[in-house]
Amino acid sequence: MFGIIIVNYKTDDRVIKYVTEEIPKIAADHKIVIVNNAAVEQSNVKLAEGCRGVVVSAPDAVDPQSQVFVLGIAENLGFAKGNNAGVEFLLRHFQLDYLLFSNCDLYFIDSQVVDRLIVKMNTTPDIGIIGPCLVTFSGVRLSPVTEMLAWKTEILPNLFYPLFGFLRSMGKNPGSQIGEDVEGDCDIFSGAFFLARTSAFLKAGMFDTNTFLYCEEPILAARMKKTGFRIYYYNKVRVFHEHYVTEKTLDISDVTTKHRYNSNRYYQKEYQKLNRFELMMYDLSYFIFWYVWKPLIVGSPITKLIKKAIGLLMHKK
Repeated sequence: MFGIIIVNYKTDDRVIKYVTEEIPKIAADHKIVIVNNAAVEQSNVKLAEGCRGVVVSAPDAVDPQSQVFVLGIAENLGFAKGNNAGVEFLLRHFQLDYLLFSNCDLYFIDSQVVDRLIVKMNTTPDIGIIGPCLVTFSGVRLSPVTEMLAWKTEILPNLFYPLFGFLRSMGKNPGSQIGEDVEGDCDIFSGAFFLARTSAFLKAGMFDTNTFLYCEEPILAARMKKTGFRIYYYNKVRVFHEHYVTEKTLDISDVTTKHRYNSNRYYQKEYQKLNRFELMMYDLSYFIFWYVWKPLIVGSPITKLIKKAIGLLMHKK
């Protein structure tokens, strides 16, 4: 038996749709916990009724016959702490060999998705985390993920945002983190859907709770590798991901952007071991993006017209 952990933050309807329409396609025996961040009682009840589960009123008193548990959390724990809370709850009550961490915007092709991942892990005991090939409905592949090198993914794209933006609009992305579609060891897994060996996950110390919303995957991958386990990309299994890119205000007051900046900086400093000069350049690059490029370029009418014109030209080709 394995456990499924879903962290929810004000997306009740989407979670209900996923749990009732997609997860039933999984044939392997499992238990589900929905960690409901910043929850109110109305939301907990809605999720429990919609997913045909139960609200956890007392963490130590649950019906083991139930399959879906709604763990309401008054505060917003974020991704790392939320997932850890879900794992701790499940392991308190069930013996689970594997843990499946999942978004709620996924669609499965067949019922053997998890079974095939488990079979691969069983035949290769040193795999700590395994992830499938994630693709959007338009065919864009989202995995595997390559190492997050600060100069490639953060510093240079921020410092030279107009150039990198132009290259992306032309279908080129020098800062891309998507690796080759080849089965085998990879740098980082996609956090949208991955299976972890329970013993390996615990040995790695679970998710690093110093992050809130970003960089949980590369940090967990680094911790896994440090304890001797492999991160594996298994492209024989495919899952569709309804991948949305939400445009944010992208300034220092924006909570989401602030979390991204802080989490990335923490990862680069603690796990990539950036030196003082590199950290200074990291900070400077974000400052230039937020206070120079954003006011001049991001979201301006001229930029939108240019992007539209380039899009039409690319379409004609």
